[in-house]
Amino acid sequence: LADKGKAMFMAKNCTACHGFGAVAAGAAPDLRASALALNAPAFEQVVRNGILQTNGMPRFAELNDVELNSLFHYIRSRARESLALAKQAK
Repeated sequence: LADKGKAMFMAKNCTACHGFGAVAAGAAPDLRASALALNAPAFEQVVRNGILQTNGMPRFAELNDVELNSLFHYIRSRARESLALAKQAK
């Protein structure tokens, strides 16, 4: 599921603002550290429903449930990887 989400992340050009691998590119938050990676309903509000459009986050109303869920799982997987690396560094 995360692999499908990674493809969606690239296809929707999320990298332009959120960077490759969901690592912040300077224009938008580092999604690996975002609370949205833990909250599917909030993620849907932001991504599909456009609750942060006034902050510059585009709305992706065209995403179906499978696509949205895949994207959510990809960001969650990146968050888990980042957390594991941080714990190893300690």
